[in-house]
Amino acid sequence: MNRWKVTVVILLVWLLVATGLGGYVQSQNIEQRNQITGLEEQVATLENQNKNLLVEITDLKSEIKILREEVDDLKDYIRNQVTSLQNQIITLETQNEDLSADINDLKSQIEVLRKRLDNLKDYLPFLDISEMEATVVRVIDGDTIEVDIIGMRFKVRYIGIDTPELDDERPEFRALAQEATRLNRELVEGKNGSAREGCLRN
Repeated sequence: MNRWKVTVVILLVWLLVATGLGGYVQSQNIEQRNQITGLEEQVATLENQNKNLLVEITDLKSEIKILREEVDDLKDYIRNQVTSLQNQIITLETQNEDLSADINDLKSQIEVLRKRLDNLKDYLPFLDISEMEATVVRVIDGDTIEVDIIGMRFKVRYIGIDTPELDDERPEFRALAQEATRLNRELVEGKNGSAREGCLRN
């Protein structure tokens, strides 16, 4: 009888223990499942983020490729521009050297002509210019002109002709001076002739 009671007690104790352990195990199982579900959701979120990052990386690589191509094109353009400018500089330097040489030659010629002109001026008092070719380069007023003789300019006034002055204060005389200047310009300006003695004088 006592053995039977003991057995019953043992069975009750084992049943209580088993029931408690089962509930504990079940609660642990539910908790672990919840943790697994949460981890799976995190994994899914990270996978989506990873996909988005991969797309962004691909787009960035494409942009980098385009930028590199543009940089290469820009480098080629700059290189070509630099080459072109260098060639222009070389050409301009060559032209400058040629112009400098031409300028030096012209300066030498001018210096020679000046010396010849100085020599001519020294002999001018002894020269008879009355029969020399003269070109009227400017009409000054009705009785005065400027002529070019052998490269030198002389102010010449007509002999026997006296017209009113352009700066005359009297209006009627100033009008006559303007008319005389106009007629003189029509007659002689730009024409060639000789400064014959008795017709022209300095």
